[in-house]
Amino acid sequence: MIDPQRNTSQICLCKENQAQYTFPITLISKGEQAEVALRVDSRHALANYFKFNVPIFEGIYKFVHGPLCGLTHLGPSADGKLKFPFYYNPQLRDQPVTCIWELQVHPDKDLWIHLDKLIFASSAKSCADAKLEFYLPSSPAPPVPAAGGSGSYYNTIINSMSAATPVQRQQPQPLLTLCGDSNLANRKTEISSQLPILTAQKLKQGGPLTIRLDAAAASKITFLISWTELFQLPKNPDGSLMMSKLEQKNIVEECGFLCPGPEGVCIAKELECNGVQNCPSNNSSEPHDESEFKCRISQSRIMIMNWSFNISWMTAAIAGGSGALLLCLFCVCCYRCCRRKDSDDDY
Repeated sequence: MIDPQRNTSQICLCKENQAQYTFPITLISKGEQAEVALRVDSRHALANYFKFNVPIFEGIYKFVHGPLCGLTHLGPSADGKLKFPFYYNPQLRDQPVTCIWELQVHPDKDLWIHLDKLIFASSAKSCADAKLEFYLPSSPAPPVPAAGGSGSYYNTIINSMSAATPVQRQQPQPLLTLCGDSNLANRKTEISSQLPILTAQKLKQGGPLTIRLDAAAASKITFLISWTELFQLPKNPDGSLMMSKLEQKNIVEECGFLCPGPEGVCIAKELECNGVQNCPSNNSSEPHDESEFKCRISQSRIMIMNWSFNISWMTAAIAGGSGALLLCLFCVCCYRCCRRKDSDDDY
């Protein structure tokens, strides 16, 4: 195993030295290429190695993207954000970049993807300059790039039989591709219309949903993507929402807040009034999870002896001041009573 960009970084295994290594053996290349070569003595190859359909060695290779991309694996979590670049580095802004993120989702949860920001540089005039793609788990994995490419994002088994029995991979079809040459001005509409709520069935009960970025230079694209895990209420035979499910304890934990609209979509309770709208966009006049009225009530709610009370901040201040004044009066009365008792004892 050889890293072409670092001649000193290589691993050679043979019968004489294999005891010196502890398996599994890992090699992380500095660049976009790594070489794995198998050399056998042709005089004994057929008798010793290829007589049986058993691989001589097995290994995996996996794409690891650069620091501008941030974490490779995202989620599972109730919500989250993905931004590029992950941090600003002027030394890397003009370098080509490939990022591949795998977004995991909790089983039985739907996924809503929301595009907060997507900016292509004026120099990004085609998909060759900058391209952002989304792949469902059911889609075939993106093809392994040719020499000089950026590698493959998925785990792949490599063994000594691969050359003899090549596997033809189907060309992948992304769920959505966004390029610098898009004619749509409103990209939020573009991603919302082509990336609707992804059901747990489409995500194969957990994903991952794969997001891939290819850019001729890191400076050609900037984006911020948000995601929210959703829980879908079941429906009655007549199509109405099965609201009775909300009385079940396990459903209450999953459905902390019922989003407005006929879809019956719920989000976790912790996402209510957190400063980010996690309910999918809709035209309903009902208050969503970040509506001013609902969050004002939520923020002014207090619990006393398991009873919930809604109070304003002004009311809370008056009540607190009155309580402090009563406490002071009580202390003064107690003090005077003690002084009077001491005076009576003197006589």
